[in-house]
Amino acid sequence: MEDNQIEVKNVGQKIKKLLFFLFRIALAVGVIFYLIYSLKDDQKRAFLEGIKNYNLWWYLPAALLYLIHLIYGAWRWNLLLKIQNIKLSFFEAFALTMKSFFLSLVIPGGALGGDLAKIAFIAKRVDAGTKVEGAFSIIIDRITGMIALFATSIIVCLFNIDLLTQIIENNKNLALGVFLLIFISIFGLIAGIAVFFHRQFEKVKLFKFFIDLADKYSKGTVKRLFNALDLYKEQPKIIILTTIGSVFFIHLIMPLLVFCLMQGIAGVVNINIGECLSAIILGNTAGVVPLFPGGIGLRELIVTEIFSAGDVAKNVATLTALLYLSVILLFNLMGGIFMIIDFGPKKKA
Repeated sequence: MEDNQIEVKNVGQKIKKLLFFLFRIALAVGVIFYLIYSLKDDQKRAFLEGIKNYNLWWYLPAALLYLIHLIYGAWRWNLLLKIQNIKLSFFEAFALTMKSFFLSLVIPGGALGGDLAKIAFIAKRVDAGTKVEGAFSIIIDRITGMIALFATSIIVCLFNIDLLTQIIENNKNLALGVFLLIFISIFGLIAGIAVFFHRQFEKVKLFKFFIDLADKYSKGTVKRLFNALDLYKEQPKIIILTTIGSVFFIHLIMPLLVFCLMQGIAGVVNINIGECLSAIILGNTAGVVPLFPGGIGLRELIVTEIFSAGDVAKNVATLTALLYLSVILLFNLMGGIFMIIDFGPKKKA
């Protein structure tokens, strides 16, 4: 009887997760349709003409820049694995990264679901005694990436005060959203850095109580994670350099990618670099909000609105956001190739 109740409960939880996943998909699709259908008639015509006359040659350097972003991300994770003495070839790290990007689109959980899949993949390739450390390398990889994103977001906003002032004056709703993203960036940056000072928190009795309690029920996993974190803390140069590298090769490379995409839109000239930086970095920051799958929908909305608040026509802003999305989806879907062909040896537990 109890087994049947547990089974019914598990089925119910799975249905809830599936419904929430479908809701997020519908929300993302709804925002994309809103961006297109909110255009005025003359803007819609210009939007369609922009698609028809788009110079695809500019899509190639944009795709190359996104590939560089993926390569750096795989290299960074592989380097963090080596700190844990987990040896993985760069190609294996790249293949597992591409798999996780693909799965982040097709399974519930978005980016988190992709990371969980990545944990499962790495577990098949490491010894049984290092599975926790291998999984933790993915968390550290995510933390360093987020620190870089939030720091970049704050710096970009500081250098584009004029644009923020213009947004405040002309669009109160957008201004509220931008300030919320700035708050998320500041809080996320502080939280990300604080992770590396966990030993100081252990000195506080209340924190130590909860840490010991969590360690007890996780059968020592929490302490193993803390020990793994100590190894990263003992390598500050690597953590700092990979984080700085992420600023340039993960985050600042995206506005450059979008700059290339905009060059292919007929009639677009004199693109404001400050606007491009603000739109893409804040759009990507909005992409971390878990309500949208992989940030799809909210990122495009922020990108479109910030470009429109500046000197970019609404139809061009919308087309730019969707072209950027197309590059992301293209490479994420290409990750499915790595699902079909499995690279690298697996180790049995």
